[in-house]
Amino acid sequence: MKIVQSGSGIQLIDDENTNKEMDYEYSYNKGEIPSNLIEECNNLYEETGLLHFIFDYDTKDKISSLSYKSKDEKREEVLESLLDENNGFYIANEDEFNLMPSRYSLYDTETRCVGRYERYNKILDFIKEIGFEASTWNLGPEYEQTFSINEKKNDSVSKWTLRLKSNMFLTIEHFYSNGTEGHNGIIYDRFFNKNIILQSLMISNKSFFEAKIRDMKLDNILY
Repeated sequence: MKIVQSGSGIQLIDDENTNKEMDYEYSYNKGEIPSNLIEECNNLYEETGLLHFIFDYDTKDKISSLSYKSKDEKREEVLESLLDENNGFYIANEDEFNLMPSRYSLYDTETRCVGRYERYNKILDFIKEIGFEASTWNLGPEYEQTFSINEKKNDSVSKWTLRLKSNMFLTIEHFYSNGTEGHNGIIYDRFFNKNIILQSLMISNKSFFEAKIRDMKLDNILY
């Protein structure tokens, strides 16, 4: 990996000459994920509207008593057969992820990328597009990174603080004060989800984010 400093913070780029020891704490099955498993994962998302993930089966025993169980017995049989054929990879939705939110997924139906750092950098690009600025204290994607947006209008002050974990879980906290009263609270706390992030920001301050989000959605339609 190469470490690259950019306007959105520190990013990692795959580089075969980089010291591989950096990944030691985050080891998981690095074998190629079978294409039929990725296709099945995407199909489950399209059918249910829920984010789905591909995990390394080695971590499943830690949450076996709490693991996701499909209500559709036929689908469960298909997943079990896929598991037997796909070298220890398996599919689960966000409910199982939340049972052990410190774990790492190998694929998700939101970014639809396989490479860990490709997925992470895609999220950084999205954060930057919204207007979040990286903290100068960020150490890189192996650690939690912090980003913020500040807005001051007359006597009112708003600040949004986004914390991005290395496994792509995000927390966004909103602080507001008008000089006489204020509030502070978490408006987003889950795995990366573009639409829900944008909805949460709009709810927190529609007048500030409306034009920016409209432009982002228009760009996505055009390009």
